[in-house]
Amino acid sequence: MMTEDGMPDSPAKAPSKLPPGALHTTSTTSIQSLPEELLILIFSQDLAKREDHLAHILMITSVCHLWRSIALTCPTLWTNITYLEDNHPTAPCDFNITISRLNSFLFRSGTASLSITLHFLHQPCRAADVKAILAPHFHRSRFLSITFNTDHTNVLPFLPIPSRLERLERLSFVVIPLRAQRWDLENPSASAHLARNPMQHPESTKKLRSLHLSPGCFIPYGLSISALEHVALLGHTEPIRPILELLADATVLTSLTIADAFAWENFKCWNVTLPSLQSLSLPRYDVACAINAPALKHVTLNGFDSRRSSFQTAPTARYPCIENIECCFCNMTSEWMLAFLRAHPTVKNLSVYHSTRESDITFIQLILPNLLERFTFDRRQLTLARVLFGRMRPSPLLLANIDRDPLLPILESLDLVSGFDSLYDPPAGVDDGPDVTRLNGIGHTGRPHLQVQAEKRTQISESSMSTYSSFMDLQEVWGHGRFESGIR
Repeated sequence: MMTEDGMPDSPAKAPSKLPPGALHTTSTTSIQSLPEELLILIFSQDLAKREDHLAHILMITSVCHLWRSIALTCPTLWTNITYLEDNHPTAPCDFNITISRLNSFLFRSGTASLSITLHFLHQPCRAADVKAILAPHFHRSRFLSITFNTDHTNVLPFLPIPSRLERLERLSFVVIPLRAQRWDLENPSASAHLARNPMQHPESTKKLRSLHLSPGCFIPYGLSISALEHVALLGHTEPIRPILELLADATVLTSLTIADAFAWENFKCWNVTLPSLQSLSLPRYDVACAINAPALKHVTLNGFDSRRSSFQTAPTARYPCIENIECCFCNMTSEWMLAFLRAHPTVKNLSVYHSTRESDITFIQLILPNLLERFTFDRRQLTLARVLFGRMRPSPLLLANIDRDPLLPILESLDLVSGFDSLYDPPAGVDDGPDVTRLNGIGHTGRPHLQVQAEKRTQISESSMSTYSSFMDLQEVWGHGRFESGIR
């Protein structure tokens, strides 16, 4: 039976246009023809979360021999090499099982490039055993992340890695002391260790694009950085000058993060030009004064205090293209912020997560009128987030001043967030629900709509935390190819 256009009225009666033999394709050949990207997705769907410490409920390789044979013949499925040491000591038999699975991953991955993530806690001696197994395969590393949580300096023998790293694109080496301490890297023993163990083949790291370093790290000595695009210097480590000298040749560097309080003496004689730098995150503005970045567009200041002696002079116009400024957990004067904005008229977006000793009304009166009168914001959007240690409600005087300000009608959105941050414990007896005052849109009378509502702390704290800890980028430490679960 045909339709009006001459086609069969049901799909079953439609003539087949498939080539001969296509309808006889078996499920075996269909599965074997799946692309590797899809196989990786299939075999990673049921990975247990790290905090659960549970085995898989269903392991796909146990369904049938066909799926297992496909898994064993696909090296890409075995390239995520992740070793995560538990918080509690591991029994020798358990560690032997882990080592056995590690060997299986390395064997089944063949010659494919590896993503290696190692996280050691209380037993640094295990690092030597793991390194001995990985040593013949380090040359296949495309991504290498090594993290130590320890108070011991005996992590030094783990490095340098005695092999060529011609495929390496991303390198992260982080040492997190369990107790607050400064690593004394100027001592003779450390210097002797560096002299005895330089990077054996520095010219073999020309593909390196991302580098994360922290206290106790000696990897950068001898590295080739011709292709380096992202650098994060974590912790308050000394010495840093050799690393800074290394970065002076990073002509394609686009992102630089310098965290915590490195001694200013390391930077005051450092005058470097980074022509491709677009994003800069710093704990203090005077460090930025040592960097010439003509293409810089985004600046983040973390824990910045404009009241230090080195900030008595007004900031100068060093960045002609800067568009975005983020100040997180900062303690600055309104005059300094205005001086910074006057020196950089190209700024379009300003976000201030503020912890100041000035009153609300003083900050608003000094910042907003000058900001709205002297600068053009393409997006006309401003956020002033007040992060304080203690509860503070917007005063009626502040709200009345905002409502009377003749310049506010040109502002489309203004958020004033007050209260203490969830990163710190609130004072006893203090409620943690801050008040948020918002002006959204323009009313029929030409005045902004004023809306006061209560919101939970998580909204501002997550935003603050994401800005404050973006340099860490440690989420990749956890990986998703761990040995305690997966394909067996």
